[in-house]
Amino acid sequence: MIDNAIPVSAAEYSNNLRQTTPYFQNFYYEAVDIVKHTQTEVKNWLDTGCGTGNMIQEAHQTFRSTRYWLADPSQEMLMHARMNLMRIPQHQLMMVGAIGSEELDMTGFPCPQVVTASLAHHYLLEEDRLKATQQCHKILADGGVYITLETIQSNTPQGNEIGLKRWLSYQISQGRTEQEARDYLEHLGTSCFPITVDAHLALLKEAGFKAAELFWLSHMQAGFFALK
Repeated sequence: MIDNAIPVSAAEYSNNLRQTTPYFQNFYYEAVDIVKHTQTEVKNWLDTGCGTGNMIQEAHQTFRSTRYWLADPSQEMLMHARMNLMRIPQHQLMMVGAIGSEELDMTGFPCPQVVTASLAHHYLLEEDRLKATQQCHKILADGGVYITLETIQSNTPQGNEIGLKRWLSYQISQGRTEQEARDYLEHLGTSCFPITVDAHLALLKEAGFKAAELFWLSHMQAGFFALK
């Protein structure tokens, strides 16, 4: 079964991340560190577009008593996330359902102090990306932090060209053939729609966040946090 916009099954998802996203594991560590320095208490944490649970796996090492809520458009991803997070007590792990961020509704549930979306919203076109970000803002508790990781577009054609060359070389260094790497990059602009760092920061402000910052940048991926 193929899940989400990238042609990879849930079972292959983590290995695909390793082969295609330089230093992706560092992002989860840095995201948790942002939470540590912005939140005094985290009772609830929503991870939307959760994939196979990598973010929550990292978060639980620090936030041991937090209740985690998971959402993803793919039911199979949620199934794998539950299996990968079996060490978290069952009463602390809640499945919101197979739903995209733009359709999230947590009416009747506690507002999370943290909302994360990792490599989830860059598959959306402009209108839906804004709607997804607005929903994350709406769901988030006052004073909470929203953290997102996205594939980005460089500011100049020259920057984009160099970035794509580096991305191609990275994939080959991780065991992909050149053709496999080129095929992967073809999804940019067709099923994945990168925007610049400045556009991301403007989007976060438009969605209603009072502050938005870039905190992580690697090759053609960037991490942002925003405060409500």
